[in-house]
Amino acid sequence: MQRFLIAALLFAMPVLNAQARQSLGPTDPPRDQVEFGGLNYTYSAGISPWKGAVVRTQFVRGPRMIWHGEAVAEHRFGEPSFAYKVQHSADFGSWITRVAGRTSNGGFYNPKFRVDVMLGRKLPPSKKLILMVGGFYREVRDGHQDMAGIVEAQLYLTGWLIMQGSARYQISNPGNATSMYYDAAVTLGRPQKATVVLHAATGSEAYQIIDPLVIYTNFDSMMARVVYRQWINRSTGFTLSGSWYENPFYQRTGVELSFFFGFNAGGR
Repeated sequence: MQRFLIAALLFAMPVLNAQARQSLGPTDPPRDQVEFGGLNYTYSAGISPWKGAVVRTQFVRGPRMIWHGEAVAEHRFGEPSFAYKVQHSADFGSWITRVAGRTSNGGFYNPKFRVDVMLGRKLPPSKKLILMVGGFYREVRDGHQDMAGIVEAQLYLTGWLIMQGSARYQISNPGNATSMYYDAAVTLGRPQKATVVLHAATGSEAYQIIDPLVIYTNFDSMMARVVYRQWINRSTGFTLSGSWYENPFYQRTGVELSFFFGFNAGGR
């Protein structure tokens, strides 16, 4: 019954990629932006806390193409790591593309590399409904490889209400282990003023590494998150989020706080 109620919540409240919505949604022209923040998560079961600092950048190249960058210095499961991500988002009118690459320096829990590719179509006549398909390939430091297919739907109901849902089917090797995960979110508010994202997820996981010698396999998990983003002026503000995650082995709760600064109008 619990799984049924969570699944019902997910599909009734169809996850929002905040950067993609900000980049491709009907808002003011996007700006170049830099964001600085920190995160702090605690675990049950005697697992050491997860702490880190993050820097994010956004560079607008043309009216509908945006580069996103992210660098994270973190200490998780008792081991430090530096992780990096670059993403390119493009809006070609009726079509949307999203391509990202990730890597890391240290940290058994971070991938050696990961590549994501998504292709989306705005459905006529209103183009308020966007369907996206794609996936990712990831190689983990312990020798695992993950391949996933993803289907997303985004619905722009009004200028202040956006809903999104996604499903991910993943195959992990060695072992040909499969898993299925579902995400959903609703976003309320208007960019350049204030937005709230309510995000929920549940499904199965093939494995999770918490120690070089401890790997959890074939288990269910669930997650809930709230993200509040407040603009102080048209280009500057802060983001505060809190999240909860649970699987059969431990619970994780935590917060993230960041400050963002815009410094150029888009459309160059």
